[in-house]
Amino acid sequence: MKTITTPIILILCSLATFCSGYSSVFAKGNEASTEEYAVYSAVIQAMFVKENVKTIVIAKQTTFYDYKSIWQKPEDYIRVMLEQLRPISLDTIKDFERANKEQSELSGRLNLTVKYVLLDRELPTNTPEAYAERWRSFYDKYPNSPGIISLSRVGFNANRDQAIIYVANTCGGLCGKGYYVLLTESSGNWKIERDLMLSVS
Repeated sequence: MKTITTPIILILCSLATFCSGYSSVFAKGNEASTEEYAVYSAVIQAMFVKENVKTIVIAKQTTFYDYKSIWQKPEDYIRVMLEQLRPISLDTIKDFERANKEQSELSGRLNLTVKYVLLDRELPTNTPEAYAERWRSFYDKYPNSPGIISLSRVGFNANRDQAIIYVANTCGGLCGKGYYVLLTESSGNWKIERDLMLSVS
């Protein structure tokens, strides 16, 4: 797996389940497919299931990273995706955009080697102290977790053997990262090919 980092450093309040502000429209009936859950499982298992991790906490509502916060022009966004996430295809990018016009709720269909929890979105806190206390409570409840993982809907190519997903990990305060992750499928197994870091705090 090859990691590419953009020259952009952002504060990731928008990644946190503890913050408000999802850009997509929520559609409860717009459920993720079996293929999407296979991609979710492969990404989480590869990126977050480490030796000391006992519980994975995942935001129940899907999210989406608005590329306009980095690239003002759609053609610049597409050019960077094609250049830095090779061999991603244009139809994969287009399907990714289509899939993320609406949010959906995830269900317990992941295949992981550790316990996982789906976390509902909470109301934003009013003060930094309350925000810090919420994270303390979170780690008291989930002491061996890597924080909160947020996932977008998945975009596929026409052959359904290439996929792109946005993944965010928020771990408290100014702690978090966001990636586009490219995967390919072979013999029923999804594997990460490249990721592009979009933001870090």
